[in-house]
Amino acid sequence: MDPAAAWQRAVAMAARGDYSAADRMLVCEPWTTGDPHWQSLALSARGSFRRQVGDLEAARACDERALALADSALSLADAGIGLAADHVAMGDAVGAHREHREARSRAIGHWRTLTRWHWVGAEHALLVADRALATMHADAAARACSGQSARHEAKSAIIQAAVSGRTASLPSVLETLLSHGWDSLMWPLALVAADHPAGTDPGWVDAAWVAGRDATYRIGESLTGDLAGAWRRHPGVLRLRGSTTPTSGE
Repeated sequence: MDPAAAWQRAVAMAARGDYSAADRMLVCEPWTTGDPHWQSLALSARGSFRRQVGDLEAARACDERALALADSALSLADAGIGLAADHVAMGDAVGAHREHREARSRAIGHWRTLTRWHWVGAEHALLVADRALATMHADAAARACSGQSARHEAKSAIIQAAVSGRTASLPSVLETLLSHGWDSLMWPLALVAADHPAGTDPGWVDAAWVAGRDATYRIGESLTGDLAGAWRRHPGVLRLRGSTTPTSGE
């Protein structure tokens, strides 16, 4: 399979929460001995998979190797953005700021990398309690991917809701996620909806919670090895599985 097509297929698998299958696709030829550009992009993708399931040390290792191999603006941007996201996930605001700043000049050349750079910028701003900056990054991410990718638009809307508390768009976002089977975004949406219930129908918040919780089980069923173990320990997964609705107990 052509490397670009294989990479796109792996990313699509991960969007549905099938991280193990996506990972297996990126550990065979040409990823291991081929063009460094594609080796780097594959490692950045694998780092993203691990970060999303909560295996942060493995994610960072992938992203560091991706950066070492990167030989183009695109691969350098992906690796740098991945490292910044790793630092955010680990609570390292200083490291996140350093990597995020370094990746900026390379990220601006493509809508996808620019969108992802702003996502991480919003997450870092929340980490340091700068809600105004977080809102700026979230809105910029939405503009960068507008008309380019429904999935990137959906994630940008979730981040906008997380930083602003305005969740009016989330019901339509959930419909989009359900129609495409994008489980990887369904459970974060559920947590954001539960954390910002004001102005949203409580019945819908409960339904979003159930959809997110169910997504964690579907994702878990497809995971193997270390990915499965990390997923079972993920704080967001534990929270969703700990109650039937946002306000209920065990």
